[in-house]
Amino acid sequence: MSHIKNYFLNLNLFTSDADNTKKDDDHQHRSNVIATRVYLVLMILALIMVALVSWLSQRTTTVKVQHPMKDQLNYFPLDARLHIRIRQIRTLINKAIFELNIFENRSNNEHHLRYQRIATRLYIFFLVISILIITVYSSSAKHIFRETVHNPTESQYIQLQQIYPNSISCPCTSISTSYSTFITIQPYYHQICTSDFVTQRWIDYIEIHLDQFYPIFDYRVNAVTQFKLLATVCQQAKKTVVNAVETFLKMEFVESQVVSQMIFESEMNSRIESWKMTTINNFLRTIQLVQATDRGNHLMNGNFDVFFQIDNASHITTIKPMDYDNCSCDLSQSCHIPMKIYFIDIQSRNFR
Repeated sequence: MSHIKNYFLNLNLFTSDADNTKKDDDHQHRSNVIATRVYLVLMILALIMVALVSWLSQRTTTVKVQHPMKDQLNYFPLDARLHIRIRQIRTLINKAIFELNIFENRSNNEHHLRYQRIATRLYIFFLVISILIITVYSSSAKHIFRETVHNPTESQYIQLQQIYPNSISCPCTSISTSYSTFITIQPYYHQICTSDFVTQRWIDYIEIHLDQFYPIFDYRVNAVTQFKLLATVCQQAKKTVVNAVETFLKMEFVESQVVSQMIFESEMNSRIESWKMTTINNFLRTIQLVQATDRGNHLMNGNFDVFFQIDNASHITTIKPMDYDNCSCDLSQSCHIPMKIYFIDIQSRNFR
């Protein structure tokens, strides 16, 4: 008995679309079951009406009574009385339809009554059309169902995001997160900054073996200063990068909603590239500032960019910038001359 009851409760004559999701499929199944029940009820009523009409049409009873009295109707056969009742009801319905007037007033003018009935019919017609439009729109409109998943895992969110890419909403419990929680930065420096050429041991080695008889354009004379400068630049570069990394990792990623992995990676890569360019430009501006300060103040170094000329008569010392291939160090900071490593003949003190 319960099996038959479940069968009729779940009876569904209308199939669902194969592309529907689980939620949509459940909703469609319920709608189809309801539609099946309505369809069966209407079908049964239609069959009953057809059977009743057929039964009445088969029984032919000819009774001709003009203006029968109420007590006379009681002696008529059942089908005749039913037929008379149906005709009376049909007459009342026709009269109600054709004489219906919802805009009726106290006027008895037939002309006014006619227009009032026409207005009533137009009103009912447009009302029915409006109800049909609203019904069709409501039945075809997409229903929105909201389901909340508390503390979903990453795999659950990815699965839901793939199913509902445009409607999923996942608010964050914390709208800001430090970069250090999901980013690790490992800087790689130029190989010269990790070599022995910037160590103090190498610089001391060059100074110990520096001969005072080397010519001024021998590379070994200027090597100590250049390696010290190179070591300073490397140290400053490391310090700049370390400070920049600490500052960057303390920054906060602010977002009220969970974003997709593709958007997150694209945005973070863009921020990292912007941070790298900013760090490089800040370091270059520091070097350019030092160069501009030295040049603006005409500071002299000990690398023979100038030479002194003493006038024995006036005892005046004249400082004149050096010229390298028609390039004056007083006018340009890019003057240069190639250096060489000379071989010294210790006995003759000759260079070649």
